[in-house]
Amino acid sequence: MKARTRFATSLFFFLVLCLSFNSLRIRYRKAIGLLPDRIVIFGDESSAIPSAREFHQRDNTQISIPPTWATKLCRNLCASCDSFAPVKPMKGYVGAVVDNIVFNTTSPDLRDQVDRWIEFETQVRKSGIQAERSSLFILFFGTNDIWELSRFSRQDGIRAVDAALDSMFEQLGRIANHWIDPPQVLVATAMDVSLLPAWAKYRYHKDVTGQELRNAVFLRQRWNEELEKRVDHWAGGKVMLWDAGQWFIDTLRSGRKGGWKDVRSACLEDGKKCEHPERYLMWDDLHLGARAHEIMAKEVIRYLM
Repeated sequence: MKARTRFATSLFFFLVLCLSFNSLRIRYRKAIGLLPDRIVIFGDESSAIPSAREFHQRDNTQISIPPTWATKLCRNLCASCDSFAPVKPMKGYVGAVVDNIVFNTTSPDLRDQVDRWIEFETQVRKSGIQAERSSLFILFFGTNDIWELSRFSRQDGIRAVDAALDSMFEQLGRIANHWIDPPQVLVATAMDVSLLPAWAKYRYHKDVTGQELRNAVFLRQRWNEELEKRVDHWAGGKVMLWDAGQWFIDTLRSGRKGGWKDVRSACLEDGKKCEHPERYLMWDDLHLGARAHEIMAKEVIRYLM
């Protein structure tokens, strides 16, 4: 019994030490300029940081929606954050994409979000506040884009991928032109939308020939390959490519070993929340749950360090 008590006590202090060590590492790297003091985020609704008012307006139900990876990343890095991602889709099921012109959608796309950021920065500078030079810009798109692209013909899908990514780097150019230094940017790769519960629920049975599934897989690969090429050749600043797609696949494969009860079903079904949401990878059919967002934030920090 005493041995077990000693072991439990030792394990507790070891975990506390590890947490303290990680916190000290983050603070040290921030002090010497290796981690940002400010983060600016552009993306889809999974990248939003809602205000208290928006948080309660996101759903007509009384079910609280889990914080996003963006919220947790900023908290863990002790960084100030501005997210220009929409809190929810403006209309319909699909949320923000890189370029509304390509997809004919209505949620604020990357261009709209950059417009808002430029306006915000202009007002801040006019008030006499200096720009935070230790800033990181994050772009998190792809899920909604590939969801829509998979409905296109193969050739139209290829052209749309190229057009969307050209638009993405055009907006990065605008960010660079309005920033005091060559910007540091982190861009996430696209995830495999065919692995989401939403695909099985809304798309699988309608896709009789399997063409849309094949398109989703092919066009995601095309997206990530073309994204990497553009990252390598962009001279407007430093761009880091974080493989969100591979992280999602690895997390799915971890299953029960990763502490998940279910990685294929959503916690929220027909307006009813599951009993243990922390054990579900997915919050709803399209969005990750709170624990998954927490893990994602930690993986981004690990990548940055």
